[in-house]
Formats: sequence, C-alpha cells, structure tokens
Amino acid sequence: MKVYTITALLLICASALGTYPNLRDLKEALDTTERLWNVFRSYELKTSGQTHKCVYERKLSLQGTDYNCEHWYKHGSKWERRALHGTLSEKPHGPELTVNDPSGKKKGEKVEHTLLLWKKKEHCAIFSFIDPNSGKREWNLYVWEKNLPKYSPAYPCEREYDTLSHGAKKYQIYNELDCRLSFE
Repeated sequence: MKVYTITALLLICASALGTYPNLRDLKEALDTTERLWNVFRSYELKTSGQTHKCVYERKLSLQGTDYNCEHWYKHGSKWERRALHGTLSEKPHGPELTVNDPSGKKKGEKVEHTLLLWKKKEHCAIFSFIDPNSGKREWNLYVWEKNLPKYSPAYPCEREYDTLSHGAKKYQIYNELDCRLSFE
C-alpha cells in the first residue's frame, strides 16, 4: 500500500510540474564532469557537532547503469570525501539511483534516490528518498556548477523544489563564499 501511495504522490507532483522523468533523464543529470552541488535539502547532517555544508558529488564513472562518484562535504573548515557506488534503474514511481555507501556508518546500506525532476537547460535535479534512520521522506536539490548563479537570491529549480517538498524544512547548504570560492 505504501508503494502505491508514494507512486501516486510522485505522479501527481510530476503532472503538476508538467514532466515525467525517465532513466535517460537520470543518466543525463549525473553525466557531468562538473561538480554536482547539493544546494538545498530538507534535513541536516552533522559531524562532531558541525553541520555538513558545501556538499557535492564528482562523477568518477557512469557505465550503463553503474555510477561511481566521490561525495564531498565540509564541516567547519575540514573537507571530507567518501567514495559512493550507485545503480540506476527504472521503477514504477520513476527513475532511481540506488546508492551503496561502503564507507558509511552502516556499511553496505543502500538508499534509493528517486529523480522527481530534471531540467536539462538549467542542469538542475530534484531527488527524494526515504531516510533509513527516521523512515521520513527527504528531498535534495542539485545543480551543476556552471549553472549556479553568482550572488543571486534564486537557484535553478528552487521554486519546483519548494512545491515538491511540500513545505518541508529547507536547509541551504551551499553558498558561493564557503564553497566554490575555496577552489578558485
């Protein structure tokens, strides 16, 4: 019953936004040599009491349905990196990236991230997943680095993120000064 409710919810959201993502869209969203920045999300993560910010993925490979990337984040002034492996698939409720974190707290735990929206021109994607610890649905907005606005108050897909996340808390974990400028 839960799967049908989630499927119906995702279909309603997709039709409201006028789009139905597919496996090709998921591959396209992930297939970049740029950093894929997590701009907003509906939850917080902390290490040693410090909130994770400046979260991004860097693709290592995308072969068929196998995806490997480096997951980077900053807590305080320290950068951390983890290797992640994912498998892409088409499910009844939409395209999915099932991520296996071999180095995480629960080694080998898999989390299914459903692509809710991909806007090719803006290079922004919205994913949702069920948090394995809380059982709660969470959301992430990712934007390719070249599409991040410089000093602009609005991000690509931000309005759609607000609609799809149904008013969930919204944490901005990316900002130009803390994140990108540390690479230049």
